Amino acid sequence: INSPGGSVLSGYGIIAKMRERKDVKTSIKVDGAAMSMACYALAYATGEVECLDVSKFMLHPADMYVSDEATQSFLDGMNKDLRAVLEAKIDSDKLKKFTGYSIADMFENKDCPDLFFNAKQAKALGLVTKINKLNTDEAKAINEKMFAVAAIEEPKEIQIQKPNKMEIKSLADLKTTFPNIYAEAVKEGADAEFTRVN
Repeated sequence: INSPGGSVLSGYGIIAKMRERKDVKTSIKVDGAAMSMACYALAYATGEVECLDVSKFMLHPADMYVSDEATQSFLDGMNKDLRAVLEAKIDSDKLKKFTGYSIADMFENKDCPDLFFNAKQAKALGLVTKINKLNTDEAKAINEKMFAVAAIEEPKEIQIQKPNKMEIKSLADLKTTFPNIYAEAVKEGADAEFTRVN
């Protein structure tokens, strides 16, 4: 896992699949961040949960767009389930010590902020079973892989071409001079408006 979280339904779908694995244990490695729904996945793990010493974690109640009573009831049920699994898995007193808020505060206090904690705290809480130290060679390898694109050598002389000056004073000018660009702009505008309305 290396995730800031995301869709409640997608996260719950992953958790549902984890729960279906009856014959094997589900272990998790956190290679960066496990926040929001990604952090809840750790509470559902039945095997080892490892993380890096630099990993970050965040919890808050599940939230989603609610337009009717049925959706609100679904969300309330999901949060009831998430709360129960957290209460069974982690030490609420330690959560309050680390973040200033307990599990009850998180689910019952509408003003409760996102609760952030580090790898050592995640282990103390009971979400993580093992912390792997990122050594210098591993950090260097990750940096080299991540920034390989930046290592591409630039040509020694860069020729800068000045654009031709052209004045487009109206949509009609744009349509006449650059019909393809005009058509694409109209399409993008229509698509954006369709998405906004929906």
